Amino acid sequence: MASDQEKAESAKDINLAYRDGIAATASFLSSDPDHETFIFRRFDNVAARNLLQLQSELIELERRQFVLDKYAAISHHAELPLSNRDWTRMKANAPKREEERKRVQLADEIEQKLKKYSSFSGVSMF
Repeated sequence: MASDQEKAESAKDINLAYRDGIAATASFLSSDPDHETFIFRRFDNVAARNLLQLQSELIELERRQFVLDKYAAISHHAELPLSNRDWTRMKANAPKREEERKRVQLADEIEQKLKKYSSFSGVSMF
């Protein structure tokens, strides 16, 4: 005796026109040669909320970066201001020094968040 899946596959081979639910709607939308029925909801409200949330997260990351900049400017450690001016030096010092490690990690986090924000907002950051 054939299983339900085998019956469904057999029916698919015999009659591709029979579909139900989302499959039927997708078939209808994709069958229009002019694609005039190819209309989808944009979810503007949730998209806007998502962008606002990402902006808030970026604002917090920016604030943390500002605090680290201020700390580097007043630090008595001779290497930190030099690292602050030279990214190569900053990356080289990151495994050895907590201050540089924090800055590199924060920069990576900002970069990822900006990429995400850019992909959702349509604003080109890179």
